Amino acid sequence: METFQHSGRFHVMETEKFKDVTCSIRFLGKNEEPYVSMRNLLAQILIDRSEHYPKKSDIAAVCDACYGLNVDSKTTAYGKAHGLEFRFKTISDRYAQDKPFEKADAFIADLLRFPLINEATLSEAKTNVLASLLRYEDNPSQYAMIQACGLAGEAYPLSVFSQGKKEVVEAIGVDQLRDYYRDLIENDRFDCFAVGDFDAPEMINTLRDAFSFLDEHNEIDSAYALDASEFRSGHTQRDIEQTNLIRLYTIHRDVLDEKYTAHRLAVVMLGQLPNSLLFREVREARSLCYSIYSGIVQFDGVVSVSTGIDAQKKEEVERLIEAQIDLLRLGDFEPKLLQTAKDMMVSSIKSAGDDATSIINFHHQRILTRREETFDSAIAKIMEVKFDEITEAVSTWTPIVSYTVGLKEGQ
Repeated sequence: METFQHSGRFHVMETEKFKDVTCSIRFLGKNEEPYVSMRNLLAQILIDRSEHYPKKSDIAAVCDACYGLNVDSKTTAYGKAHGLEFRFKTISDRYAQDKPFEKADAFIADLLRFPLINEATLSEAKTNVLASLLRYEDNPSQYAMIQACGLAGEAYPLSVFSQGKKEVVEAIGVDQLRDYYRDLIENDRFDCFAVGDFDAPEMINTLRDAFSFLDEHNEIDSAYALDASEFRSGHTQRDIEQTNLIRLYTIHRDVLDEKYTAHRLAVVMLGQLPNSLLFREVREARSLCYSIYSGIVQFDGVVSVSTGIDAQKKEEVERLIEAQIDLLRLGDFEPKLLQTAKDMMVSSIKSAGDDATSIINFHHQRILTRREETFDSAIAKIMEVKFDEITEAVSTWTPIVSYTVGLKEGQ
């Protein structure tokens, strides 16, 4: 499988698998407010207009001229760091004489260098960000997860919602956002990725020329292990059919730990397979929920269990969740379950190789976790995990939060 070539903060994968080129520019800054809210506003503003392209129609014209150039932005949390990504995709210069990627590259660099941050663009960005936050609040399961993380992570980055905070968004002014953007360009860590059909050395030179205004030497820490010991519970009252339950566990390990793969496999065994422990016991054997699954907030060292239940069954469901975790901790599970989890994770990695964005996401995380950034090395690491490493990993898990949204027990 093709691998990335690296030159400083520029990472390119030359492959004939894709006839277009996908490029991603990623900034990492502190995962704190008001910076998180400001990055979300910038994600709206920077791809919408600029000083040299002051109308939406100007942006659309350039995209059309570059054979349907697609430009997108998003924000993501990485533990102590918070990322702002700009991604664009267009046809490779190999297939068009007028060099569409070269034009697109220069265009994106211009958007980043000359943003149009004024009252009008900020007002529109606030409307969009606030609408997005309202949608999260209206979704009971998403809201429960946000609240659970806030409760578990007080004084930790986990408590900061990656999409911003309503009161902070509303209070941000034009001058504040302009000053912050200058600081972001000068001080945030950045990495630039490109995947597609091109000549790798030539692509590195093209990207380096376009984004020479970005500093390649800035660093920021991302991974940490949330070290909470006090168990907390919370509830938000809503008159809905199902009560949404979130349980969080700290694993007392960060993603840089050499044994972290065992924790990820344990999470898959617990609640990410059709025959996972939680699905078999809580849904199939007891009919206490429609779906139940586990996840990992890997840069914070936190495991989650999420489900929708009858409020009257909350204590029973929580006991059963703990019982399934105990099975992993005690090694009371079939070796076949571990093999199935390995097969699923390996399949997920292999399928990532068929999508340029997934390839970039995978390799970005490998860089941040300071591991070998090849698909083959990641697969080998998964296959090496032994039975007793699962029990050892789960022995460190500690419950720290139970949060519900819906009706309370007894109602």
